[in-house]
Amino acid sequence: MISINKNRLWWFLWAVVAVLLSVPNGIFVKIGTDSLDPMVFNTNRFLILSVFVLPYIWYKRKTINRKNLKYAIYTGISTIFITGSYVKAISLGSVSFLSLFNLITPVMFILYSILIMRERLKKRALVGLLISALGAFILIGLPLIDGRSIDSNTPMIASIYALIEAILFPLLIILPKKANDNGMPVMMAFAIGGVISAMFYFCVVLFTGHVGDLSISLQSQNIWISCVYSAIVVGFFARWLNVVTYERLGSVVIAVLSYAQYVLAVLLPIIILGEEFSLASAISGVLILSGIVIAERHHSQIHTKHIKTGHH
Repeated sequence: MISINKNRLWWFLWAVVAVLLSVPNGIFVKIGTDSLDPMVFNTNRFLILSVFVLPYIWYKRKTINRKNLKYAIYTGISTIFITGSYVKAISLGSVSFLSLFNLITPVMFILYSILIMRERLKKRALVGLLISALGAFILIGLPLIDGRSIDSNTPMIASIYALIEAILFPLLIILPKKANDNGMPVMMAFAIGGVISAMFYFCVVLFTGHVGDLSISLQSQNIWISCVYSAIVVGFFARWLNVVTYERLGSVVIAVLSYAQYVLAVLLPIIILGEEFSLASAISGVLILSGIVIAERHHSQIHTKHIKTGHH
């Protein structure tokens, strides 16, 4: 008879909740950016997020030191590039197709782990990485060689934005962990990064003459719901659940669940919005996921140092 750790099962269910909360984010961002400038949308959601995290930053201010603040600032800079690229890509292309680029992110995470975290790569992980790279090449490389958009309905620039987001996104895992290794709560690094992003995007809309759109945009119920969902439900609650469940379950379980999130993020817009899904995209997605599963079996054998507890 198989013994089940009820406490671990409970945290696993909370991790699933985090995934389910994050899946519709692309759809809400698409709704918001269809009728609003992407930079104004980002400004709205990060200003909303800042209102919620500033009290937390004040409460945890004594955990800040010169070294971990550096990584928190780097987290903010990465957040700007990642979210800026993502909303631009979503505003120009379909949610389901652009979500496929997120399948490249775990491959990039493995590379960052090797280069930055100094993890060793075994043959099994190398095989998985090569299979995933083949899938990424089918999805991205061939169309770029042909000099055309990856999707007939998606401009080339949208594919470039999506690729930037997919390549940089793992930094939002690596950099907060580096800050945490130096004594800062992971959520503190995210909070500081969110405030930095809010200041940056507000300056952008200020200098581009879109400040008036901030208040006007929130008069639309759809935009308001999209901003709140993206900022509070995903940016705060889902992110918080990611952190606390990572503490209890470890990186492997959370990584596997994140892959499920990417697949659901691709399928959900097809079901709800009626978007098309090409055979080439399906093949590349299967190859990338297959490679990830093989590579992840390598990571499951590596001891992972958990983030410090009691820092939330």
